[in-house]
Order: sequence, then structure tokens, then C-alpha cells
Amino acid sequence: APRLEPGTYVWQVATREADGRISPPSAPSALHVALGHGEWDGVPWLGSASKNVYSTTFDCPAGAVTSVLYICGLGYSRVELNGHVLNTLTTAPWTQYAYVNGFSTLDVKDLLLVGEPNRLVVSLGRGWRDRTAFRILKGDDVASDGKVERVVRAKLVATLSTGDSVALSHTGDGKWHAAAGPTTADSVYNGEEYDARVAERLGDGPHNAISPELWSKAA
Repeated sequence: APRLEPGTYVWQVATREADGRISPPSAPSALHVALGHGEWDGVPWLGSASKNVYSTTFDCPAGAVTSVLYICGLGYSRVELNGHVLNTLTTAPWTQYAYVNGFSTLDVKDLLLVGEPNRLVVSLGRGWRDRTAFRILKGDDVASDGKVERVVRAKLVATLSTGDSVALSHTGDGKWHAAAGPTTADSVYNGEEYDARVAERLGDGPHNAISPELWSKAA
């Protein structure tokens, strides 16, 4: 069977009786098909040894039928959209696997703003990728796994009423900024250290930061 294109498919079922009558339609059912490998082309990882918070702004057109954020934040991540926390701890399975990582599919349609900027913030922790606590056993795994412990890859896709899909935002689109966030240390075993003074100075991006100089273009 041909592969379904990424998107949300909705259907209802009705039956035709022996006498020709058509039953009322069933309640809608839905199936969401996430991004395939090819849809991640041109969406690079962002990461830094010294930066652990990433922020971007983007616009949403009127008439978006669906809006989905696909994201993988390693080792673990916390995601906020327009001040709403989208997850309690992590968006992708905790892992230090060098070759394959899962990503999360988050429905954000009801959180998007039309006519004003949307703000997306991703905070990263080392998790199981903490090299000081979890040694990589094979030297060649470093090249596959990457030398940077905290990285994020994300793409937000909207489906319009015309049926067209558009990427509203993605890592590597030139609009992301990075900063050294208020979580100054984190450990799977020992918890984290958090400096609320840094959080206050950063805001949720350079657009509303008390100290915008703390933010720089992400790479």
C-alpha cells in the first residue's frame, strides 16, 4: 500500500441498510501520520556546550486546520509555547543511543495565536547523555552520538484549509536564539540547580529579556 503523507486524517462511517436507508454517520475517528525521514531534511540539530535554552518566534496564518510540533530534545527537554508547558519532563524517550532517537508529536493548534507573534522556548538537560556520569564505551560512538550533550531538533507544521502544509518554524530557519539558562547544573541522580535571577533576566527570548545581550543566534 502507498505510504500516507504526513498529516491528520479524519473519517466517519455510515451503512446502507437492505431497504436502501443510510444510517447516521458514526462519530469522527482520526489518524495522525507523523513526519517521515525525508521531511526532516533541512532541519538541523541545534546544540552548544554552554547554552541550554532555545527560543524562537513565528507567525501563524488564519485558517490553520491542524498545527503539530514535532520535537526531539536530548538528553531531556521542557517545551513552552506562548507560556503553556507542553510536557512535564521530556519530549523524546530518555536515551543516549548513538544512532536512533524518537521524537514527540504535540498538537498545538489551540495554543497558537493569529495576528501576533508566537513564542516557543525549549530548555535542555543532559539526562542520560551526561558524559561525566555515563561513559561512552566505544570510541566510535562519540562520532555517531555527537560531542554536544544537549541538542534539539524541531519542526512545527500547520495544515491550512486549502489542504496545503506549511512549516511555521523549524530549527535552522535562522530565527532561533540560544542562552545559558537558569538551570546551571543537572543530573539524573542529583537533580538540578536553578538560578531564578537568570530566568528573570532572560525572559522567554531576546524580544522581552531584561538582558537581551545574554541571547545569541543559535547554531
